[in-house]
Amino acid sequence: MIKQKNSAAVPTVLRPKALVCQDLATHEEPVEIAPERPLTIFLNDRELVTLLTDFSFPRELALGFLHNEGLVDRMAQVRAVQIDERQGEARVQADIPEKLIQAVYGKRLVTSGCGKGSIFYHVLDAVKTGRMRIESDLRFPLSALYERAADLAHGSETYRRTRGVHTAALFDPQTIFCLREDIGRHNALDKLAGWLLDHETDSRHIALYTTGRLTSEVMLKAGRIGVPLIVSRSTPTALALQLGEQLGLTAVGALRGRRCIIYLHPERISGTEES
Repeated sequence: MIKQKNSAAVPTVLRPKALVCQDLATHEEPVEIAPERPLTIFLNDRELVTLLTDFSFPRELALGFLHNEGLVDRMAQVRAVQIDERQGEARVQADIPEKLIQAVYGKRLVTSGCGKGSIFYHVLDAVKTGRMRIESDLRFPLSALYERAADLAHGSETYRRTRGVHTAALFDPQTIFCLREDIGRHNALDKLAGWLLDHETDSRHIALYTTGRLTSEVMLKAGRIGVPLIVSRSTPTALALQLGEQLGLTAVGALRGRRCIIYLHPERISGTEES
């Protein structure tokens, strides 16, 4: 038994309706989704970074981030920590040399996928204004989805040897066009985007597969790539589904064997039988 001081379960988000597929039979049921929220850390009244997180233990997350960035060595340096859950802010006052703050100032986003980038909110603005909404008449048979997923499960040579990489792929009902691997799931997705760009391929009739979680940044990358269908063996976060809805993406998760959950836009998945 694991004993943890001040432990608490992370509140989940209940999605009242998702399409659960077992083989070709489907039924609707509520599913629990992991939360995902931005937490912006202010250090000595200066906006330092935004973390995408489940928002559990925000005080510990803020202090731990500052420690791991080399800014805070001991609690004696910290004068105050204020958490504003409504605004999604952590404000830390600490005795830190200005030159250390300057060394990290300008970083803007650390995603829940452990990557750092500055374009998240610029892309998010494009989603909110509808400039990235995907229009496609793709219809993907559920049976073909299972078949291609099985092919992909056996297609990663590096994963079989190391168990240490993520896989991402572009495919249609008949063919896997491109499979890429990397230690970071975002890198694998970026490789696919580069392949599409290099081959000048229309992505509106292609599906995207990833072994990683369907988080907000993954959804935004899918939106930039332009695929209408994203598939994962893992599950989505609440913010990912919110963005996927705005993007017009069909999202399929928890794909293992001949079972999956269709979270968004099930009309693109054909060949199902209502149970």
